[in-house]
Amino acid sequence: MSAVHPTAQIGFAHGTNELYNKVRAQYQPQVLSHLHKAIKSSDPLNIVEIGSGTGLFTRALLAHDEWKTVRSYKAVDPSEGMRETFAKYTTDERVVLSEGTFANTGAESGWADLIVIAQAFHWCLDHEEAAAEFARVLKPGGVLALIWIHESRDIAPWLEQFRARVERDEGDTPRSRSGAWRQLFNTPSYKKSFTPPEEAAIRYVIPNTLEGIVSRGLSSSRVVVLTDAEKEVFVKDVEAIVRRGEGNDSPSERSAADTLGFRPKPVSQDMIDTISNMFPDIPPDNIRYDLLRTGSVELSSNKILERGFLDPPPPAYFTLYPRDANADQTARAAQAGGGGATSTAVKTQKQSLIDRYNLQERVAQPSTTLIGEDQIGGKAVWEDSPEKREASLKERKAQMILAARQRMLAQQQQKKDAAP
Repeated sequence: MSAVHPTAQIGFAHGTNELYNKVRAQYQPQVLSHLHKAIKSSDPLNIVEIGSGTGLFTRALLAHDEWKTVRSYKAVDPSEGMRETFAKYTTDERVVLSEGTFANTGAESGWADLIVIAQAFHWCLDHEEAAAEFARVLKPGGVLALIWIHESRDIAPWLEQFRARVERDEGDTPRSRSGAWRQLFNTPSYKKSFTPPEEAAIRYVIPNTLEGIVSRGLSSSRVVVLTDAEKEVFVKDVEAIVRRGEGNDSPSERSAADTLGFRPKPVSQDMIDTISNMFPDIPPDNIRYDLLRTGSVELSSNKILERGFLDPPPPAYFTLYPRDANADQTARAAQAGGGGATSTAVKTQKQSLIDRYNLQERVAQPSTTLIGEDQIGGKAVWEDSPEKREASLKERKAQMILAARQRMLAQQQQKKDAAP
């Protein structure tokens, strides 16, 4: 298997990258400052950039005041076309440009203080090989940074339609928003050599023009490979989307946004069922309402783990998503079903979380070590299979319950100790 995705081979080939270099968004100073804070070394720095493209990130970093201590910069990219454009516009003497991939950088072992991959890691085809290469090249305590620039689709409805038009013919082309690149964090080499990842989002506004938006779309690897006739259609479609502006939503989409106070993301029943299966105590409408905001099973699941609940939807939500009449009838039947049904319902409601999640044995185990907040907070690792995700999420729920019980017992003990 080739180390480079076929679409990248064609889309970034010789003669295709001048437009890319001209119209792609620049990396902002605040992003580079945030990255610099992760570097602990005060010595002159060695940096490896993989997927360096036309040099947009390279030039931005080397021109930034906080990165003046860079001693040597190895830039690698598998595309001859990208390297050709990189060399044309990047003249810093500290930079050495060469052919390379995520799994084969050509850098010396233990050489780099930082490996940075900007707007490129979603093209990785073998995450285990990449993780092993990163661990080999980095010094102890070195930093791996994965960076993307994404359009914020919440700013204007037309941005989401623009992105959908760019991605319409993508097929199996990798996308950063899919999150498939997160498989890196589950590989044996990553778990062996790296700490859990830390994530940050930095928002900023970049003004643009209609011509700039069209050119941005034409620079996409998915669009570069189209025929001239197909590109003409693409340009007309994008121009129409931008000119319509925020008025490009259908009446139903405008109505949903007006009712909810935000533009809802697409939500499928499978997404709702996935979270319901992991968190059966969270009402389905709460799940749907949160998914309408996040558009992501992962983000909504992490919110449950961090907070223990999801906010209920406002009354206006039910004008768009009426309650299930069958569910209401079932609930009323259970309430009116006589002593047996009523008794069962009451017992279920009063069942403790320890019993519900079968934690009796863990509670009974003698322990003098409190479960720290750092052990139960933060983002869950997004496992690579539904079974592993369910097991991971179940364990995190158990940790949250046990930690809450410890706090309750500690508070009770404090009250006893303070009593006269």
